[in-house]
Amino acid sequence: MSAQWSPTDRDTVSLYRVPAAAIALSCSAALIFAAAPKPPSDPKLLSCSPAAVRAAATVHLTVRGNALDGAHALIFQEPGPRSRVIAVHTSDESKADTIEVELDAPATPGSYRFRAAGARGLTNELTLHVLSEETRTEEAMPETVTAFPFAVAGTLAVKGQTDRFWFNAASGQTLTFTCEGASGSLDPALALVEQSGSWFDKTRLNRIAFNDEPLHFPGLSNAARLMHRFEKGGRYAIEVRGFSGQGGPDATYVLHASKGTGPEVDLHPPDSGRWDERRFTRAIPPDWLSQLAVRGASDPPNRHYETFRAAGGGAEPPLMTAPGLVEGVIAGPGETHRIRLRIPAPQDLALEIETPRATMPRFNPVVRLLAPDGTEMVTNVYTKRNNNGLYMMKMIQAKSTFTLRAPGDYTIEIRDITTDVAGDDFAYRVLVRPQTPHIGKVEVAEDRINLEPGQAKSVTVTVDREEEFRGLVLVSAEGLPPGVTATAGLSNPDEKPPLPNGGRRERYVSKPQVATLVFEASADAPPIESPATARITVRTVSGGVAGAPVPVKEIPVMVVPRRPS
Repeated sequence: MSAQWSPTDRDTVSLYRVPAAAIALSCSAALIFAAAPKPPSDPKLLSCSPAAVRAAATVHLTVRGNALDGAHALIFQEPGPRSRVIAVHTSDESKADTIEVELDAPATPGSYRFRAAGARGLTNELTLHVLSEETRTEEAMPETVTAFPFAVAGTLAVKGQTDRFWFNAASGQTLTFTCEGASGSLDPALALVEQSGSWFDKTRLNRIAFNDEPLHFPGLSNAARLMHRFEKGGRYAIEVRGFSGQGGPDATYVLHASKGTGPEVDLHPPDSGRWDERRFTRAIPPDWLSQLAVRGASDPPNRHYETFRAAGGGAEPPLMTAPGLVEGVIAGPGETHRIRLRIPAPQDLALEIETPRATMPRFNPVVRLLAPDGTEMVTNVYTKRNNNGLYMMKMIQAKSTFTLRAPGDYTIEIRDITTDVAGDDFAYRVLVRPQTPHIGKVEVAEDRINLEPGQAKSVTVTVDREEEFRGLVLVSAEGLPPGVTATAGLSNPDEKPPLPNGGRRERYVSKPQVATLVFEASADAPPIESPATARITVRTVSGGVAGAPVPVKEIPVMVVPRRPS
C-alpha cells in the first residue's frame, strides 16, 4: 500500500585557513551567546494524526508539537468534539512532544479548529476534519478498495515517500479524487497509475493522470483534484506524494475518493471576515458609504449609491453620477463596456472594483477613466519602475484615488486585461464615490498571548490610513483575564526611504501606521486553565468627534504559572 524512497545523504566538508585571532573571537562570542538566558518559547502544534475521523466515532489522536509539557486539554473553536488527554510525552528542545488524546467526534461533519492548553499556555490552531464517509489511516486500508466513497487520513513519513492505494474501477465509470495537506507543511500531488507494464518490465506502473492543484495562485488552496473516466475496467491505484518531495512526521494529508464528478475546487479566495477594501473579492454592500463614514468618525451620507449598467459594443453609453455603482459581465472575448460619468464640479474621487464571481488570475479587470477628449486620466493599473532591474512593473489594483479638477462628461471603460479571455462568470462591480477619509485594514499579527505573572508582551497593530485620514486612532483591548492589563504604547518606527521610481503610489497604496499594545500580567495574577478572549478594537477621533468602536480581532489570552528560573 505504501512505497517509500529515501535518498542517501552525503556530507560535504570544506577546509579553509582561518586566522587564530578570528577563532578566538568566535569562541568568545559563542561563550557570550551561550551564557545569555533563552527566552521561554510559546507552545506550538505541528500536526494531528489522523487528521480526519469519521463522524460519531471514538478515535485515538496523536498531536505533535513543541513545548507541550503540562498539556491538559484540547480546546475546540467550534462546539461538538469532546476530547480527553491520556498522556503527554515530552522530549528535549530538538524533538517534538506528543499528546495522546481520546476523542469523541461529533455527528455533524465539518472542519473543527482546536488549540492545546498546557503549562506554557495556549498553542496555535490546527484543524480536525470530521467526515461522513468511511475514513481509515493508510495502515488500515485494504489491499484493494471495492466500495466508494472512502477517505484516507495518512502521513508521508519521510521525504520522497509515495502512498499508493489500489481500487477496482468499472468500464465507463467516473471517479473523483481530492487530497489536501492537513498541517500546512505539505503540498500534495495525485497520480493515477495502472500496472500495464512495458516491453522490458511487465509489472511496471504507468501514469495515466496527474494533478498538483487546479490553479496555483496566492490565496487559493493547494489541494489536488483529479477526475478521471475509465475507458476500461480493471485495477488501478491512486498515489499521494509531496509535489516537491516533502515528507516527515508532520506531512499529514486527507484523501477523498468518490463516484461521479465531484465538486469543482473553489477558485475564489475565501473571505477572511476582516476588513480589506483593496481586494477584488471583498463585497461592496448597499451601506458601503455608511461603513466608510463610521471608520472615519464622520457623518454618514444621506443616501446610498445608485446602480447603473454599462453599454457594450457600439451602443450609446448611459450617464451616471457619483456616487454610483456600475455592474456588468465581460461575456465575450475583447468586450469593452462604457459608461459616461458626469462631474459637475471639482471632486476628490475613489474608484473601487469588485469581482464577485471569477477573479484573479482568471479575470483581471482593467478600468480606465477618459477625459471628454479621450485622454486617459486615471486607471487601476499601477505602473512603477523596478529598482533592481530598472524595468517597468504593472499591477492591477482593486482601488484607485484621484482628483478631477475640470467639470464635464468623462467616460469609464471596463474590460479584461486580455482580448481572448471572457466568460459568463466574468462579473464586475465598479463603484465611483467621493473620497471619505477613514481607517482601512487593521492587522494584528499575533494569534495568542501567554503571560507569566509579572511578564509583559507587546502586540503590533498596523493601521492603514485611507484617503488622507488625519484623525486620531485609539487602540484598546477588552475581556482580559484577572490581573492582566493592556496599554497602548509607541514602537520604534521603521524609517523606509521613499521609492525613487515608485510611480503614482499615492493613488494605489494606503499609508500604514504602526501602534503597539502592551499586555502585562501583574505579579499576583492568578494562572488560568482556560483562555480568556481579548477583543481588540480601534476608534477614530476626527474633528473632536469620536467614532464607534470598530472590532479588529479576538485573541485568546492565558496566564500560566511562573517557570522556575
